Amino acid sequence: MIRRGTGTKNKTVFFFLAALAGIDVIFILLSINDYAVYFLHTSGWHMPILFNVVSLVILFFISKKKILWIPVSVLILFLILFRLGFLFYGWHYDYAVSPKGTETLIIKHRVATLGESQYFYEFYRKSGIVMKKLAEQNFKIIVHYQDRDRYPNARKTLGLDHPIWRDEKEVGFETKDGRIDISLDD
Repeated sequence: MIRRGTGTKNKTVFFFLAALAGIDVIFILLSINDYAVYFLHTSGWHMPILFNVVSLVILFFISKKKILWIPVSVLILFLILFRLGFLFYGWHYDYAVSPKGTETLIIKHRVATLGESQYFYEFYRKSGIVMKKLAEQNFKIIVHYQDRDRYPNARKTLGLDHPIWRDEKEVGFETKDGRIDISLDD
């Protein structure tokens, strides 16, 4: 008589896949509501993708049936291509902390240069390990070639070295194009 196992490995794999799907749903819901996970001074999709790839590789080694190699291979390839995309369109992060230290404004910015520099800015309010994108406060500043000496980078162009806090919920910047105010209230 052949005795079969109790299927403990199958239950482990099923539980692991269900937990992974649940975490992915949480990431998707956060993204739909303009939140991002703030981990190791970065945000976006590369951490959830890395988490998925590592989880699927672990599942590959746990599983009796080696059918998971196709999704794992696809995800690893996707992660490599995704990372190569960041080499060309990298976002950088800077921070402005309120005078009392109760609020942190995260400034996400990148530059596109072709004769003139276009700086793109997005603003987030940090709360714990998530950050909330501030609605309709994104903008761009164009620095022409002759102004590059005065505004050599995104920090100088925005005026990030000297933020002007009105209170804990509103900060102003003296940008190249004039003063802008960012409200941390949503």
